[in-house]
Order: sequence, then C-alpha cells, then structure tokens
Amino acid sequence: MLDLFFLIFCYLSVFDIKIKGTDKFFFDYMELENTNCIKGIFVWLIVFSHKKNYIKNPKYLYIQIIRYLGQNIVSMFFFYSSFGI
Repeated sequence: MLDLFFLIFCYLSVFDIKIKGTDKFFFDYMELENTNCIKGIFVWLIVFSHKKNYIKNPKYLYIQIIRYLGQNIVSMFFFYSSFGI
C-alpha cells in the first residue's frame, strides 16, 4: 500500500512535465513560480522520510529509495527555498 502511494506520488510529480527540445532552453527555470512545485515535491519527500521511522517492515521500495537519497532531499529543498529569498 505504501509503495503504491509512493509510486502515485512519483507519477504525479512528473505528470505535466514539459521538455523543450534539442538546442532550446527554459531561461526562467529558476524563477520563484517555477520552483514552487519543486519545493512541494521535496516537502513530500521529507514527509516520506520522517514516516519511514514508524514502519516496521523495511522491505518497502520507498524506504530503500528514501534511505538512498538521505539528506540530499533536505539540501535540495533548502537550495530551492533560499533561491527565492
């Protein structure tokens, strides 16, 4: 059940992603409006990271992914949050 919820979260995170194409570039990729959704993704990843401490069965896929990412989740959230300040 938790793996399914995590996979749905991952799918929704990349659902409406736009790819510009070759030799093209989004010049506004670090604007505040464009980074809010990225910060939201990292907030949910932090929630998942805190939730893993209460799970008794460590065989879930999302626990292995969260352990692999570790503190990089928090550092990327801080990076995107402070960029808008």
